[in-house]
Amino acid sequence: MTREFTVNAVRPDRPACRFDVLSHDIALMRVMAATVVSLGKRTRVQATRRLLDELRVVLADVTLLPPSALPWNAVRIDRTNRSWESLFRLARLLMGRKWQATGHDAQGAAGTSLLFAMDKLFENAVAALMRRALAGSGIEVVAQGGLRHCLGAWHEDEPCEGNVFQTRPDLRLRRRGKIIAIIDTKWKRLSTDPLDRKHGVSQSDVYHMIAYARLYQCERLMLLYPAVAGVGSGKVRRFGVHDGAEMIAVALVDASFAPATLAPALLSLVDGLKFGFEMAAAR
Repeated sequence: MTREFTVNAVRPDRPACRFDVLSHDIALMRVMAATVVSLGKRTRVQATRRLLDELRVVLADVTLLPPSALPWNAVRIDRTNRSWESLFRLARLLMGRKWQATGHDAQGAAGTSLLFAMDKLFENAVAALMRRALAGSGIEVVAQGGLRHCLGAWHEDEPCEGNVFQTRPDLRLRRRGKIIAIIDTKWKRLSTDPLDRKHGVSQSDVYHMIAYARLYQCERLMLLYPAVAGVGSGKVRRFGVHDGAEMIAVALVDASFAPATLAPALLSLVDGLKFGFEMAAAR
């Protein structure tokens, strides 16, 4: 007010005001910049690394400090930066290497809820373990892929070339370039009712396997389900396809066991598909 009525008294077009000069280089942003750089060194996914590089460009004007010098105590979360609160907690968790577990710990640091696509996690785990089990056997484990189409335009006296309704089997076992088995993993609980002849296997899953047998000219197929923890792995039943030579096995794998135990169990399940040659000879 003093400056308004003295210095600016003869200049009514110039109101006196006081303001803060905003800067990116504050304690909160220094923590975020250090976290972005640290995560960039750890990630193995190219898409994640690219996003972190973009964030590093956004934070280019922020002073980069080593983890030991980060101003954690200088950060104050209030109404002006409340939207950063969860990110700040996550940064403290990651930079402090306080890895959160899946169990509850009342004394542990506040963590972040994690949601996994268990069907994909189960599929990838089985693929990795099966590659380990079949190493040196001459059998190649191929995850996903295939991508053959079920249907196409129909022309009389001409073979159909599929171009719609694409298929994507979870796992294909190949030997000398030929598909010898197809395995689909299902993150579902099978029925424990001894009177259930289908064992809880859904009809749509069976249709998928029959389509795979036809499209990929494969006679050995398996639906692989997770077992109840501690029960162990094993075959549930083998089904044959009406008027065909195809065999569809239904099996369980106990994912709670250690990898060293799971690999031989998966090898036994694969061996039970009866390829027409001895697995021992293949190895």
